[in-house]
Amino acid sequence: MELLTVSPAERSEWADFIKKSPFAPFQQTFAWGDFQKSLGRDVFNLAFKESGRYLLAALAVKHPLPFGKAYFYIPRGPILEPSAAAEEQAEVIGTFFEQLGAIARREKAIFARFDPAIIKEGPVGLYLNSKYRDATGSIRQPENTLILDLAREEEEILAEMKSKTRYNIRLAVKKGVVVSTTDEPTDFLRLNRETAERDRFQSHEDAYYKNLLKFFADADEIQLELLVATYENRPVAAIILAFYNDTGFYLHGASAYEYRNVMAPHLLQWAGIKMAKERGLRYYDFWGIAPKDEPNHPWAGITRFKLGFGGLEVNYVRARETAFAKGWYLLARVAKKFF
Repeated sequence: MELLTVSPAERSEWADFIKKSPFAPFQQTFAWGDFQKSLGRDVFNLAFKESGRYLLAALAVKHPLPFGKAYFYIPRGPILEPSAAAEEQAEVIGTFFEQLGAIARREKAIFARFDPAIIKEGPVGLYLNSKYRDATGSIRQPENTLILDLAREEEEILAEMKSKTRYNIRLAVKKGVVVSTTDEPTDFLRLNRETAERDRFQSHEDAYYKNLLKFFADADEIQLELLVATYENRPVAAIILAFYNDTGFYLHGASAYEYRNVMAPHLLQWAGIKMAKERGLRYYDFWGIAPKDEPNHPWAGITRFKLGFGGLEVNYVRARETAFAKGWYLLARVAKKFF
């Protein structure tokens, strides 16, 4: 097999392959690659084909490191032919990273990080855990998530929520919280900065969210919506949703602590769920929860919030890394603050 570079002319064929994979990640689409390019990053659409049929596809984003070095990040990839046997899938992944090394040397990339949408306890997930190292840096996709099946009536979805969650949704309505969509990110940015400081997590810079919303404002392949909840004409919470293939994704959220008692985040999530359902989508992905065996995880609080809505927990293989320049790679792991 020879690793091929896929041109934009094959965008439709690439999209079909991504969509037939389990969990169909939008981060492996040409559209997401185009967004990464708009941020000034180099993007590589790579594939193995056999008789014109995809065996593997991988969108790799080049991120800079100090001293003129770089690394590749493959978000929610590589994507594998779902009908292939596990042994064949594992062999294809191994061959992919062997051949990626030639591109890495040319691009001065010292390692690759990847976090595919592959179940952790499945045969390929176990293979990846045994063959590749745990990733060190913070740039990665959530390992664990919660996915809600939307193929039911709204009342059935509500009935499967925890009673406290249903109560909080209705309380927000009773208190007069109103949810609306907007193209103006100012309120979200303010609330996001407040939330990041309060909950002590590292957020993107304001420019990232502005670019994200602007880039996908009129997009077809991936659609984004910014929802804002207001209470007494004050914006008190906001979320950014993405819609791709058959799934709505809760990407980012923020809220004002001062108005926590009006339960605006609960009503926002319910609005997002209904919006995904109205679009004819099958699933709603809550986008990241804490592992079950880590009660003190930084996401423990938000996890309790998300679990109240019901859904099925999905555990992907943890982000992995493979080195192309071992000396530089060991230095990079020590100085992980750079990536």
